[in-house]
Amino acid sequence: MTRNDHWRQDYRARRYLQYRSTDFVNDRLRYLFENILTLTPHGKIGFAGIMPTGQRDPEGIRLWESFTHVLEEYGLRGMTWPPADEIGIRRVTPGIPKGQLAFEGRKERRPGQLFRFGRRVHLEETLALGRFRLAPAAGYRDPSLNRAVRDDELTFKYHLMPNDLHLRLPDGTPLVVKSGASDVAFNLPVGFYVVCFSTGFHLRLFEDFEADSCLVVYDSNRFLTALADAVRHRLPESAISSSTVLYIDPCRAPPKPPPMPFAKHVRYWYQHEFRFVVVPRREVDSDAALGPIAVEVGPMHEFAELIVND
Repeated sequence: MTRNDHWRQDYRARRYLQYRSTDFVNDRLRYLFENILTLTPHGKIGFAGIMPTGQRDPEGIRLWESFTHVLEEYGLRGMTWPPADEIGIRRVTPGIPKGQLAFEGRKERRPGQLFRFGRRVHLEETLALGRFRLAPAAGYRDPSLNRAVRDDELTFKYHLMPNDLHLRLPDGTPLVVKSGASDVAFNLPVGFYVVCFSTGFHLRLFEDFEADSCLVVYDSNRFLTALADAVRHRLPESAISSSTVLYIDPCRAPPKPPPMPFAKHVRYWYQHEFRFVVVPRREVDSDAALGPIAVEVGPMHEFAELIVND
């Protein structure tokens, strides 16, 4: 039995998409496919789960497994795929992309530890002054935002099926779905500020974030210490934390609450996010009460560099 056949057999034994709508299944196909397709340093289509060395990436392989489950659900329903332009087919251009050439031509030869994609006009100021905008988490719900950015950072929703998980809510209450499909939402009771980075230089993020530049941070410890000091000076009673993001598949979720605010829907897996989080003093009990603020860590030229995709 091939691995693909094994995945299909496993899915038929636990058909977790059975009670979901056609739109739900189509959306799942779309975001899994968008995660699987990537852009190589040579400007060609690549695939998640297979590293340049030939090694297998377990998280990427799990995406392929979930994608195969969706294909099996399509077959069981007698459905066909949505049109290609609706499922994330990426555009490529001949030759090595300009962003890759810029990265290869950077002054500092270290690979980099944190990466912030954005517009040159903003990142030049960031490099020169170390100025960062702390954005309230609620602001990311704005429907006008880019699809790669827009998300509800204060809520995480699990999609459960009958007898799916003996899930325990934060207060310890066990929850079992008895019939049909059910959604369970976890909400953060307080608001927070967040600054987001990627842990790797991924060419596709220029397009996904509508960016023309990337700030490469070579010494993350020095940078994060300076950023935390600047925040404490501005918000002395705040709680500060930083970590890589844990990407959770809400259809195949573990039987425990998500570790918010460091949990994200698997649809954003390709971003490989690292986030810096600031929770203000307790009197601010709603994210709606927060407004964006700016802090400065000082010039970053000694441990960071800006590359331009033009």
